[in-house]
Amino acid sequence: MEILIEYLKIMGIEQYCTFNLSLARGLDYYTGLIYETVLTGTDQVGSISGGGRFDDLLGMFSNKQIPAVGVSIGIERIFNILKEKSKNDSSLRAVSTDVLVAAIGKNMTKERFRIVNELWKNNINAEILYNENPRQDKQMDYAINNRIPFIIFVGEKEKANNKFNIKILATGNQLEGIEFEKLKYKS
Repeated sequence: MEILIEYLKIMGIEQYCTFNLSLARGLDYYTGLIYETVLTGTDQVGSISGGGRFDDLLGMFSNKQIPAVGVSIGIERIFNILKEKSKNDSSLRAVSTDVLVAAIGKNMTKERFRIVNELWKNNINAEILYNENPRQDKQMDYAINNRIPFIIFVGEKEKANNKFNIKILATGNQLEGIEFEKLKYKS
């Protein structure tokens, strides 16, 4: 235990671990250290993972003493906790996209690719809907449902003027007439 605690200190995570002599796993094949992971800050009951050392278990099937450590993870519990947390936490998002490049009108695929590529060059997480002519309401729904913070709109007028409108979904405000050059990387 001293070695474990020393390792935890070196890794800077000792404050997240508790040594509990009353902890017991329900299976009698454990032969050493056992552990459980509990998510704090929720009203969920029970652990989300657990396991331990079971040196004798594999020997029952192989006639050899094989040291072993195992863990089980409660995927369903974790998904339920994340689902509940996402209802209450607007910072949790299904995608890492920061900007959706959206079409106004038809035949804007090349222009959308040009803009999204420029954003990628500048390390901005951006995407488009991969339909040739996506409906504007579908693009808005996608951005809202995936909590994408910004939408750049591109249509014939924007393409001709090389200026775009950027909608900020959190506030509903729209920045108008942003020059394409301002999106480009400046070294």
